[in-house]
Amino acid sequence: MKKILATLGIVVAMTATAAPLGDFTFKSPSFNGIGYSSHVLTIENQEATRQKARDDKIQSALDKAASDAKNTNLSKFLNNLESRIYAQISQNVATAMFANNSCNVATDSKCSGAVSFQGSNIAWRRVDDATNCVGSTNGTCIVLRVSDPTVKDPASALCNDTGMSCIYIPLESFNMPGN
Repeated sequence: MKKILATLGIVVAMTATAAPLGDFTFKSPSFNGIGYSSHVLTIENQEATRQKARDDKIQSALDKAASDAKNTNLSKFLNNLESRIYAQISQNVATAMFANNSCNVATDSKCSGAVSFQGSNIAWRRVDDATNCVGSTNGTCIVLRVSDPTVKDPASALCNDTGMSCIYIPLESFNMPGN
């Protein structure tokens, strides 16, 4: 009986190990190839999303630091002071442009002026130019010439040259009663 059971056990064991495994396939697309491209795209999108979240967090921290630096009392004071200095300079230029109403355009040097400010040249001159002084009944206006630092010779540059801007201001528009 022991021999029969031992033989039967060996026969059953041999048939169990010799049986086919059925429908075994790997479930991962990396091994079986089914849906591999979408699998790779999903992984890449996840990585890109995580990297973007990290980059956004770093950029947000940098922006906050820059904003905090601009909001200090010293920074506010310097910005306000700079604005007032620019306003005072522009007021002085405007006053000098319109101050001398009795100058002779052809002979008087008081009919012009210039200022060099942070590399830019600002120059003005009263001129008799009926063509460009639109809005002036007698053809007299002030030409304001502003040139940036790239203009090598601002005195000889033309108004339509690169880096040169000209504004023609008719004097009748700015003369107040009593001047």
